[in-house]
Amino acid sequence: MHIEPMKYLSEVKILLKEGDMVYIGVPNEDSLFNFICKIIFVLIGKWNISVKYKPFDSPYHIIGFNKKSLIFSNNKIGSKIRKLRNFDRKFEFFGCSLTQKDFWINFIFLLPIEFIDELFNKDVYYELYLSKLKS
Repeated sequence: MHIEPMKYLSEVKILLKEGDMVYIGVPNEDSLFNFICKIIFVLIGKWNISVKYKPFDSPYHIIGFNKKSLIFSNNKIGSKIRKLRNFDRKFEFFGCSLTQKDFWINFIFLLPIEFIDELFNKDVYYELYLSKLKS
């Protein structure tokens, strides 16, 4: 089944009554993590994987968005953005034991990325709250 995001958003807007809000969470196709993963695949000689590395496309997600496309989509359907936030799963690996290999891999490689993506709003996800414009 193929879902068209703009059609879906338009239908959701129709269901909203004045004062209602809807929460939408989407992957950020401009995330720093995604960009760095592609570079790493190229550096380790996996060019064929780098070209195909699209975690924001099917079968994982229907489509990826970025801040510009979220604002454009919202303006096109005529709803109001109440909140738009770029976020990540910040420092989840601190829940791992220091003796686990995953902790150290994440600490060495992900920690710097998580600080940088926070500075430049290039985190992995976006969330937004939409409401119907007043008639």
